[in-house]
Amino acid sequence: MRTDICEDVRAGDPLTPQQEERIRQLVREECYFRDREALIKLTAMTLLLKLAGTLMLGLLLLAFRFL
Repeated sequence: MRTDICEDVRAGDPLTPQQEERIRQLVREECYFRDREALIKLTAMTLLLKLAGTLMLGLLLLAFRFL
């Protein structure tokens, strides 16, 4: 059963080792998902740039062939 981490914590009370470990785990998970999303976006943008570059080169080759 999941309990709220901040349930028993008051200002000035030290965190238990379990609470500290859970906070660390949440931060690691958040960083992982944020990094993963950024990497997916970067990969997609790189792919789009490569496709656009290939298309432009193809159009230039066609233009020079007919001139």
